[in-house]
Amino acid sequence: MPDGFHAALWHLGRGTDLGAGPFNRSNTYALNDHGWTIGWQFSAQQYPRGILWRHGRALDIGTLGGNTTEPRAINNNGEILAMSTATDNLARPALWRRGVLHDLSLAGVSMQGEVVDLDDLGRIAGWIRQDSGVVRAVVYEPR
Repeated sequence: MPDGFHAALWHLGRGTDLGAGPFNRSNTYALNDHGWTIGWQFSAQQYPRGILWRHGRALDIGTLGGNTTEPRAINNNGEILAMSTATDNLARPALWRRGVLHDLSLAGVSMQGEVVDLDDLGRIAGWIRQDSGVVRAVVYEPR
C-alpha cells in the first residue's frame, strides 16, 4: 500500500513481507537463529505494539498494562527483551517468556535506564543513568 510500510524478513535467501497490522505500519528489530523475528506494528489506536513473527504468524506480545511495548532483543530460547508501559504510563523493562510479559523492575532491573540486549543464558545488557547524570553500562544476571 502506498501510504504504509511493512516489516520484511530476508532469511535463508528469501524475502518475506510480514504484514503491517491495522494501521498499515510495522518494522523489525531482530531475529534469532530459528528465524523468529521481533518488531512492532501500530495498533488501531496508533500505539507501537511488540510483535513476534514466527511460523508465518504475527503475535502481539502484550503490554504491562499500558499502551505500548517496544521489543529490543530475542534470544534462541524465544525470550524477548522489551520496554513496556504499565498502567502508570512509565516505561519498564520487560521479558516475554512462554506467552507472558514479565515486569523486570520487580526483579531488580532499574527503571532509570533501558535494556538493550539479551543472550541465550538470560543475561541482560542495558544502561542506567545515575543521580549524577553519568550513564553506566550494566549487565543483569538471571536469578
